[in-house]
Amino acid sequence: MDCSAAKSKDAAMEILSKKFLEDGLKGYSQADVQKLLSVVDVKSIEQNGSYYKCKASLTVTFPADLGAKIGQAFSTLDGRNALRDKLELKFGLVNGPGMYNQINDAISDGPYGVVPQIPTSDDLRAVEDTVRKNAQVIAGAENKVSFTYEIKPEKLADGKEASSVTAYVNDLESFDLDIVLLSLGGVL
Repeated sequence: MDCSAAKSKDAAMEILSKKFLEDGLKGYSQADVQKLLSVVDVKSIEQNGSYYKCKASLTVTFPADLGAKIGQAFSTLDGRNALRDKLELKFGLVNGPGMYNQINDAISDGPYGVVPQIPTSDDLRAVEDTVRKNAQVIAGAENKVSFTYEIKPEKLADGKEASSVTAYVNDLESFDLDIVLLSLGGVL
C-alpha cells in the first residue's frame, strides 16, 4: 500500500472525518462527512521499505446554496443577530459566537471588498452586494486543507503483514473554517 492507493487515502479520510466531528462539527454522521470529502494532490514525501509518509490536501463539497444563505443572513443587522442567536443556541455560549466571529471575519475582508466588522444598517445597505459576493466566494472556494498521513507496516499476531495509517492536519485554520461552514449549513 502506497500514498496513492485508494485504501490508504480512504483510511486517512476516515481518520480526518472523525476529527471533523471531534473538533466540533455537529449534525453530521461520520459517513455523512466522508461523502463530502475528497483527497487530492497526493505526494509521497518519504519512503523506507513499506513505510510511507504522504502529504495531500482535503477538499470539502459544500451545499450549492450555502454562499447565498450566508450572504442573506449577513446582509442585514436582523439577519446577523438572528444567526448569532441560532449559533449560540445550537453550539453553546463559547462555540456559537466563535463560529459567528470566524465567518464574520472572512466576509469582512473578502475578495470583493472590505465590510465593517460591526456594521450599522447604513453600512450594510452600502455594502450589501459586497457581503453577498464575499459569502459566495467563501462557501464556493476550494478551501484545501493540507494534511500528512503515514503508512506503517506491521505484523499481525498470525504473522501476516498489514499496514496501519495515521493522519494529522497541517492547516488548522482552513480545517476550522470548513467545520464552521458545514455547521452553518445545518443552521441556515
